[in-house]
Amino acid sequence: MLSSIKYDLTFSNGKTIKNELELNAGSTLITGANGKGKSLNFEMVGFALFGNKALRGIAGDYKRMKVEVVIAINGETYTISRTKSKSEVFHKNEPIVSGTKPVNQWVVRTLGYGFDVFRIAHWCAQGDIQALADMRPTERKQMIDSVAGLTQMDGLANNMAGEIRELRAVIDTHKKNLVEPVAPTQPQTPKADIENALSTYKTSLENWLTAKAVSVPTEPTKPVQPEEPIYPEKPQLLSPTMKAPEFPTLTNGMPSTVSQLTTVELNLQNNLDKAVKVEAEFLRLEAQCKPCEPNAEWPEVEALTEAWAQHERYNRIQELKASHTIECPSCKHHFHLSAEIEELEKLPVREEAPSVTIKEWNDIAAQIEINKKHDTVLEELQGLNIDDLRTALHEVRTAKSAILQFEKENKDYKSHVSNISQMNDQQIKNWEGTCKRIKDQFDNQMRMYDSQATHFEGLKQAYGEAKANYDQAQETLNSITQQFPENTEATLRNVISQLESARQEWANYEHLSGQYEQALATYNKSIEGVAAEEERLSELSRAREALKVVKAKVQSHLLPSLNKVASMLMSEMTGGEFQSVEVGQDFEVVVDGQPLRTLSGSGKDLANLTLRIGLGRILTHRVLPLMMLDEIDSAMDDTRASFTWQCIQRITPHIGQVLQASHKELDAENRVAV
Repeated sequence: MLSSIKYDLTFSNGKTIKNELELNAGSTLITGANGKGKSLNFEMVGFALFGNKALRGIAGDYKRMKVEVVIAINGETYTISRTKSKSEVFHKNEPIVSGTKPVNQWVVRTLGYGFDVFRIAHWCAQGDIQALADMRPTERKQMIDSVAGLTQMDGLANNMAGEIRELRAVIDTHKKNLVEPVAPTQPQTPKADIENALSTYKTSLENWLTAKAVSVPTEPTKPVQPEEPIYPEKPQLLSPTMKAPEFPTLTNGMPSTVSQLTTVELNLQNNLDKAVKVEAEFLRLEAQCKPCEPNAEWPEVEALTEAWAQHERYNRIQELKASHTIECPSCKHHFHLSAEIEELEKLPVREEAPSVTIKEWNDIAAQIEINKKHDTVLEELQGLNIDDLRTALHEVRTAKSAILQFEKENKDYKSHVSNISQMNDQQIKNWEGTCKRIKDQFDNQMRMYDSQATHFEGLKQAYGEAKANYDQAQETLNSITQQFPENTEATLRNVISQLESARQEWANYEHLSGQYEQALATYNKSIEGVAAEEERLSELSRAREALKVVKAKVQSHLLPSLNKVASMLMSEMTGGEFQSVEVGQDFEVVVDGQPLRTLSGSGKDLANLTLRIGLGRILTHRVLPLMMLDEIDSAMDDTRASFTWQCIQRITPHIGQVLQASHKELDAENRVAV
């Protein structure tokens, strides 16, 4: 039974259709205008179950598809979800199958049949009601046999026949290859006697070889104790040959270190350099210095400068008056137009030019400046005392040179004393090193002697043990030689070789016995296996015969049952106009003795419909209680359509669920409008 269907698809032209239906058991009428998707609901159920083969168009006609149905098969409810590229089956909300091919295989395996049977027994597609009639008789037979399981029976029977042939060939091969194994012969000498003798002679040979390898021991030599060493006398030490230098005598107040003298020297040198520069400047100014007239002071120069400025302002005013005046036509008075004249007249002016020119006064001023600077430099030079600076610098440098000479001589003296001390230290060190080497050598000799003495005691003890071992080995050799006086070793090896050969015979016998036991067990198991295979062959033969009987019984029951159901439905749907629909042994269909192909369109539709419902009722509706009818009444008049729907309503409880799409007004338990 179909509980719900939900789909969302987009066609290649961009058109999109979505729908979601909740469905109940019993009859359901699906109505709607043409092109609204009534048939599409059935097509999506087929697509959910069987994939692309259920579509009216090719896969490329659908740009996007997503379908989900909830459906009951054999009493178990499953949710099947499918798109163009992905499929999945859920049971109790858990995924159980994934992938397009696995889902397709699961649907066929769960239903027990494929799409060809589904489209006949469960789905009368629009315009496809005569699909059963359009088949050739052999196709109808194959389809009915497949639904009834007869095709599977034929396949099973063929498989059994092949298995019987193969099993017979295997049995013949096994019987031909069966050979009873032969037990090996046991050696005469007991195995325990051989092992005991072999152990005894091997022990004798090992003792012989061990004793023969023992050589005469060498008695060890006692070590000699070393004598006390003779040490060298202690060396005589050297004395310094140089006299210590004396510090030079300095004048009072003279610093006594080179660093202090250097600081004083730098200060004196800086002062002397400054005095030399001042002296040079004095000599330069001395050459330029000369008396100057008039004997003017700087304030007179400034007054002269102001007098020349006043005279120049007077001349400017006269110049402006001459070039910037107008004459009054009435009184002939001259008016000045320049504003600069008014500004200049506010300042002092002088009509007469001073008696001394600016250049003359500048030359006098420059000479006066040189004379003043000469007097200033002379005062500075007299205050520097340049001769005293030269004398003091000479005395400092003399004292510095003397101290440097003292430090050099003192350094040489200290180096000489240090060298003498180092030479004395080296002599003492060499003497002590020599004494130590002699002492260490003697100590090493004593340690070696002690070690040799200890080792000697060990060698002495080992010698005693080796001597005893050698004596024991000689006794062993004498004892074995008495048993085998001639070629003792070769004789022992020969006896051992013979005993090992006898032991190998026992090993071979035990190995062959093991192989024999395994071969015997295999032989007996093969006998049992052949018996089991012969029993299996007998069972297969009986099962094959039983399968033939079952198939014959199914065949004898199927067509009569189908004809009975189809005839009853045909009579109801036509209001008694037709009484019988029969499928013959040749799978040709006749209605009231008239070949199906000769009936009218409506009659042919009803005959096909009754056979398709009959096949479902007899064979498939117990697995999938669903029948989908898509506008099966489109070619019927209202009377026949009413008879047909009344018949379908009556058998709906036996089917479980009937979905019919129609444009006619029919009385149904459930209605769905799209």
